[in-house]
Parts: sequence; C-alpha cells; structure tokens
Amino acid sequence: MSELTDEQLEKRLDELLGDDVPAQVLQDVNVALLVADIVQTKGYTFHMEDLCRRSMDDCMWRVIFSKDGLEFSADDPRAAVAVCSAAVKALEND
Repeated sequence: MSELTDEQLEKRLDELLGDDVPAQVLQDVNVALLVADIVQTKGYTFHMEDLCRRSMDDCMWRVIFSKDGLEFSADDPRAAVAVCSAAVKALEND
C-alpha cells in the first residue's frame, strides 16, 4: 500500500470498518487506540514503539499489527496516524 493522505486514510478506514470508526480518529491517539482494539479482536497482536524516545525535539512512532507470522507496520510522527495506517494494512490483509 502506498502512503495515503489523511483524507484517503479516513476513507479507507470507513470502507473497512464502517460505523465502527470513531470521530477524530487521526487527531487523537486515544481514539485511534479504539481502532487498534477492533483490529485485535480480529486476532492481531498490537505493538507501538516511540522511535525517538530520547529526543526532546523529534517524534516518530512505529505501530505493528501481527497475525499468523505476518507483520503490518507503519511509521509516522503522529501516533494516531501510525496506528490507523498500520490498521488499514492489517485489515486489507484480512
């Protein structure tokens, strides 16, 4: 999957999850974690890592969903976008 704009990512989430997509999903990591919960109910494991944990200025998040030996990951400076991007990759595989 190529990188999606925020609008494309929200549209893809709507296509994959329908009414289960909460509002403000790309703006609030706590809301995006609700999407991670949905993906986990489909048998995926979830891992989120701060790639710049020692930096006061930089921010980069990596999210990985795993299932049956396959990993679906995304990196983004915005935690919510990283969660949603990885979720879309995983759900497209389902």
